[in-house]
Amino acid sequence: MNESTFNKLFDKKVKAKYLGFEVYVEPIEELLVGRAFMHREKDLNDLELLKNCKFDNNKIKELAEEWGDAKNTLKTLKEKGYNI
Repeated sequence: MNESTFNKLFDKKVKAKYLGFEVYVEPIEELLVGRAFMHREKDLNDLELLKNCKFDNNKIKELAEEWGDAKNTLKTLKEKGYNI
């Protein structure tokens, strides 16, 4: 991932409380693209679990391009039932 992608994602971070601590959570779009890009069995299982999450289609497509393998990443998401 290039530096500008990382900076964009960090700008979109969400602060949440967890066990009394403030933590930053990555955007769902980054999580989905990362799992689809890696394409390991555990990542594909995670994609099954995350199917009902709301996400921004445009951000998914943008991140898939920035990760460098948009065609296969988006194909994996579609195969897992994501309406991309």
